[in-house]
Amino acid sequence: MLAVMELRETVEATAAALAAERRTAAQLARIEATHLAFLAADERSEAGVQADVAFHVSIAEATGNPHFVGFVSFIGGSLAQVIRLVLG
Repeated sequence: MLAVMELRETVEATAAALAAERRTAAQLARIEATHLAFLAADERSEAGVQADVAFHVSIAEATGNPHFVGFVSFIGGSLAQVIRLVLG
């Protein structure tokens, strides 16, 4: 789990920087909406896990690079599985 978190943090930091430079107004609105949904969700619930992944995917989408989306989706899915195991 630590290895996945280290990788995710590294990629997401770069994705966030690129998204800040490249995002459209619509993409910024989606980032804001997914962030609010994450804040509103119980982070220990399935809804919270899904909201967390959706937030990070929305940032990846705003990079304009489809490889970030695929990678963040994959890592998010792996992390979601780990979180579910811990919660279960």
